[in-house]
Amino acid sequence: MKLAVAGLLPDDYRKIDSGFLRQLSDDGFKAVGCYEEPLVELGAEGRKEFKAKLDDFGLGVHSWFVVTDTHIRPDHPDRSRDVDRFRLSAEMAHELDAESVGTSPGSFDPRFRWAGHPDNLKHEGRELMADSMREICPFYEDADVKLGLEFGSASVVISPQQALWVLNAVQSPILGVYADPVNQAHSYDSLFNSGEIINQLFDYLGPYILCYHARDAWVIPGYEMHIRAGAAGKGVMDFRTFFKRAKALNPSLSLLIEHTPVEEIREARDYVRKIAEEVGLQIE
Repeated sequence: MKLAVAGLLPDDYRKIDSGFLRQLSDDGFKAVGCYEEPLVELGAEGRKEFKAKLDDFGLGVHSWFVVTDTHIRPDHPDRSRDVDRFRLSAEMAHELDAESVGTSPGSFDPRFRWAGHPDNLKHEGRELMADSMREICPFYEDADVKLGLEFGSASVVISPQQALWVLNAVQSPILGVYADPVNQAHSYDSLFNSGEIINQLFDYLGPYILCYHARDAWVIPGYEMHIRAGAAGKGVMDFRTFFKRAKALNPSLSLLIEHTPVEEIREARDYVRKIAEEVGLQIE
């Protein structure tokens, strides 16, 4: 397994220097998670230089997200523009030899793409998602780039079963999923029995998993339900089951440390290395 990390790059990728990249490499990371906008701002030549800098230190581009929910809103005025963003991201990912590009299914909440809404529970949302993926996936097929769906409780695709329905409806060889069990921790019972949701994720979607995400979740005490996510090792997620299933499925896939405060990244890295060693999963 290769370690990747998100959230460390500066806002302007032109300001990345050799000392920063050397430290990333020395810390054991093999790839970096990026953001769409700074890559667009670099332009084609800038992206070529960015890739060359990474190459010099044995680093690759892991992934980034196309952040939008207009793909489930056929009449949204920004939808055409956002479809073009998917097209450009496929081209950029080919230039950078990125592992994949990701996106979320979206939400019917007009305020935020990753928010719970009653209409998210209707099958119509999954049908709209499948329709948009049938339009978008050919960009990635032409570029020979994987497109990863990150789904969860606050979107129109909630469960592994629903994600499998979308994948079967689209039937694209490049469309897969990101294995991030925290997204399926919908309630206290699922969080405190996270081994069950991890096993479900692998049972239904194993052949479609593109990479693994390392973050944790925990409950903030109080009368209202508050589930928070953050650094691996800070919560109650069953990483032993997660890594056992990863080892059995495909131990060569990458593990992305994400949604982790910068000052806690090395601690999270050490934690996932420790658990991986306990279950016999080798990390490069």
